[in-house]
Amino acid sequence: FERDTNTKQKAFFGELSYKMTEQLTATIGGRYFDYDRMDSQTFTIIGITFWEDRETPTEETGQTYKANLTYTPNEDTMIYGQWVEGFRLGRGFSPSPACDTDNDGNVDGLGIPVPNRIDSDTSENFELGLKTSLADNRITLNAALYRINWDGIPVSTSVTTACSLLLNAGESKSEGIELEVQTRLAENLLLDMSASYGEATLTNDVPSLSAVKGDNLPGSADYNISLGLEYGFTLAQHDGFARF
Repeated sequence: FERDTNTKQKAFFGELSYKMTEQLTATIGGRYFDYDRMDSQTFTIIGITFWEDRETPTEETGQTYKANLTYTPNEDTMIYGQWVEGFRLGRGFSPSPACDTDNDGNVDGLGIPVPNRIDSDTSENFELGLKTSLADNRITLNAALYRINWDGIPVSTSVTTACSLLLNAGESKSEGIELEVQTRLAENLLLDMSASYGEATLTNDVPSLSAVKGDNLPGSADYNISLGLEYGFTLAQHDGFARF
């Protein structure tokens, strides 16, 4: 299976920050994009080409925005809140003829029109956080609360052994908290810890994937935790480190 992709994208973006007080800064930003994408695919087994040169053009324009408010009560502490939009380019694709063996324009077994593209998926991110240094910068503490609304999720699904599809599969939300601590126990000894708890679930039903509102997103873990210990040293006039 081979895919050739040609993408042309134009974008204009910028941001503006305004210092409202000595400690309070507001930032707004935006981005406009315009892209054209052409995908060409060829499917070959043991030298036999089953289909080729099915090019699906994709065109899209749009805007994304951001807003941020930062409060720094002192040089060691920053409290912030932000709202950010994001997107990822969509693309065209050519489903296998095995997805529509009766040529009625619908995917066999699903009854939905045979898709030939996925639209750009988009996100809306809300975050409230704290970044601080303690004990003469020997300890760093970062924490954040977040929510991510994800729309148009691209999902690969196998309808039959010979038919796989890419679909924009509805909406989801991810909510959680993240905590990160790094401390210098000695001049050459560094300890870092991080942990997070979050829930990522669908916010509407997706009949084409037999998924319902409240289902967890595939590959999403509720808990994440890491612990690291790092020792720095000099060997033969070269800096090095050992890490566990």
